[in-house]
Amino acid sequence: MDKIESSKLIRLRLKSAESLLKSLRENIKELEERLSLALVHNRELEDLIQKISLSSEELDKSIESSIEEVSKEEFSEALETEEFKDIESAEEFSGGASEEDGFDI
Repeated sequence: MDKIESSKLIRLRLKSAESLLKSLRENIKELEERLSLALVHNRELEDLIQKISLSSEELDKSIESSIEEVSKEEFSEALETEEFKDIESAEEFSGGASEEDGFDI
């Protein structure tokens, strides 16, 4: 009788171990799928970071170019103002002399 009961206990343990193995295999499969999805998202994020970096560099260059253009335009406009023309005629009148030359202006 002990052998029969022992045999039944062994079968129960084997069935329990079998169901645990099945559960572990399912968990492993789920974890592999989640890891694969995380890796895909990681690649997508890396691509986005690279695109943002490139866009940022292009934006910086564009801003610098715009600032240079505005500065050139402002300088050109300043040369055309009446105030600048008055300064030019005053310099022409004084012959380009300044306080450093010993003349009082």
